[in-house]
Amino acid sequence: MGKSFHLLTLFCLLFTWQAAVNADTNPFNKVKQIDVEEDVVWQVRNGTASKESQNDKGSYYQLKIDTKSLRLRIAEDSGEGAVGKSFKNLVIEDLKLDGKRLPVFQWCLKNQTVQNRFLLQDLVVAQGICVNNGSEGEFVVKLNKQTLDALQKGRTLSFKIKPFRTVVEVNFALDGLADVLQLNTTKPEPVIAKAVAPQVPNAVVETCVAPAPAAFKTISDIPYPCNDEVSKQKAENTIKAAVKTEKARLAQVKAQRERKRMAAIAAKKKAEQERLQAEAAALAEQQAIAESQQKHKLVVDELTKKMLGVCNKMWARGKHRCYCEKYIEHAPVEIQNSSTCSN
Repeated sequence: MGKSFHLLTLFCLLFTWQAAVNADTNPFNKVKQIDVEEDVVWQVRNGTASKESQNDKGSYYQLKIDTKSLRLRIAEDSGEGAVGKSFKNLVIEDLKLDGKRLPVFQWCLKNQTVQNRFLLQDLVVAQGICVNNGSEGEFVVKLNKQTLDALQKGRTLSFKIKPFRTVVEVNFALDGLADVLQLNTTKPEPVIAKAVAPQVPNAVVETCVAPAPAAFKTISDIPYPCNDEVSKQKAENTIKAAVKTEKARLAQVKAQRERKRMAAIAAKKKAEQERLQAEAAALAEQQAIAESQQKHKLVVDELTKKMLGVCNKMWARGKHRCYCEKYIEHAPVEIQNSSTCSN
């Protein structure tokens, strides 16, 4: 029984090791990472803030967030009207904010039918809080105030998905989200209807617009009643505040780009210094080897000269010693023919 137990244990260990090797060498086990960083500007339309990745072999990853939901779309093309890609088995493995799983996603896992390890395409989640609509390339999560606040304070939102056999991790930088959502949801103060004089029935209130600067596409125009100076001032102040916030965000993006550029220059300079140092070390090593070989040759030549001096004296007397065998080719012919030393 003891021998059988040891054989079984050995078999299990070999099986586990082989599985680990296969996992390491299997290219489909690797995670492909796509980063949509803060230099990708938020676009705001109809109450929704959105940004998307660059083209990734025919796929665009679009993130859309409003006050009620967040949505990840895997699209064929870029832009608002892009058509979502159709999948047969889209898997949502995780949804994290700054490296930690969002509580709402954990809730969806626990309240999904069948299993709770990841969200499968078309499986039902209670109350429709999470919807994996893979046939249209979309994953939707309903937001409550707590989750929305966390997103506006967070830095990176990460989706870990498996559209085919390879896992893809898409990381969206959330910098500036709070500003664009707050700006987009800012509404002009309600206008209190004034009493209309009896002699002016059916009076029409003309609407004017506080224009947003053309250079700032994320800022919308704000309408106000033309004859209401207070509303006009509030609208203009709101535009000025939005411009100030956007300029600060763009300055931050510019500064970060400059830091990255300087870091790249420093890294390139360091790599060049290391290359030159490596070349200098290799050249010094080659010179040291050459000098060593030259010294060795001089020592050998000097020793040979001394030994030939000794051996020539022996050979001149018609004698031969085995310590001269190494130099036998310089001996007289009769000495060479009579040598009994072993090589």
